[in-house]
Amino acid sequence: PRPVGVDSGDTELLGELLGRYRRLQETSGRAEINAKVAVVRELLEVLDELERADADMEEDSVASRVIFSAARKFEAKLRSLGLVRVEALGKPFNATLHRAVGGMPKDEGAAQVVVEELESGWVLGEELVRPALV
Repeated sequence: PRPVGVDSGDTELLGELLGRYRRLQETSGRAEINAKVAVVRELLEVLDELERADADMEEDSVASRVIFSAARKFEAKLRSLGLVRVEALGKPFNATLHRAVGGMPKDEGAAQVVVEELESGWVLGEELVRPALV
């Protein structure tokens, strides 16, 4: 039953408006995710530089400890934005999450397992921000 004073044209219009509203919400949400992913990709370059610098430093130097600490703090900030690091080392190769840049001879029938990670991969919700370079 329709409320008094509401005809079928009003009901159709209301349905159309609700449909448009839902599509607008979906589009807006998608745009927000795309913008966040674009910014995060840029920020990941900073983390990469910190991690490379840490790897190049003498292990027990003051500078190494400072760079390591800065990299971990930066990574924590990325995680607070909802980013999750892609697990790679020791895991089976996954073409969706990993990008192979090198390979090793494999035994017949053996699973391809990641033995080295050159650059970390990251996921934001369901969105792959960057695959791990392995």
